[in-house]
Amino acid sequence: GHSLNHDLSALRLDHRFVIDTALIVKYIGLEKCTPSLADLAEIMLKRPIRVNTETHDSTEDAAATMEIVQHILQHGLKPVDPPTTKASKEDQKRLFMHRLPGNITATEITEMYSRDAKSPVPIAVEGPIKGSGRLASAMVEFRTIEEANTAYKLLPAFTRTQKDIKGRPQKAVLLREVKVEGKPTEKITVIVRKNAC
Repeated sequence: GHSLNHDLSALRLDHRFVIDTALIVKYIGLEKCTPSLADLAEIMLKRPIRVNTETHDSTEDAAATMEIVQHILQHGLKPVDPPTTKASKEDQKRLFMHRLPGNITATEITEMYSRDAKSPVPIAVEGPIKGSGRLASAMVEFRTIEEANTAYKLLPAFTRTQKDIKGRPQKAVLLREVKVEGKPTEKITVIVRKNAC
């Protein structure tokens, strides 16, 4: 299977002998990144899955995973090239923000970029869009690609900059500190990602 831990956890099963393609196949140069099943199908099987829909079809996913394992058994296990996702010029003017608190406002997102006087201010904030649980995401738009790159660069990283599973730079940024009497200050961070490598 692919990312079997989620399925086994949902079923409350513990099985020792599994092959999980999400754990054994790695990208070249992105060892900590997990290739998606759709990317593995494109790269290893030379065909797309989920052609007519973005939703998961468990039968199609299981069949693709079995074919990927058979491919590995026949050709050996080797790291694969990361996908070459090309971002449009419009997408490059935007920064994607995720792991946002569900109660965040567009104003608070805009204010994050105003902390540094040299930083360009977004011209639009799409979202926040509630995700699963208590978290949300948003797309922040700037006038130009250069403004988006400058705004990203000037956001102080709370932790070191990393890459997502497609090789796009992202970093954790301090959103706010919450002080509760008698407890240590809680630092709330969000993830800001560029839309191009």
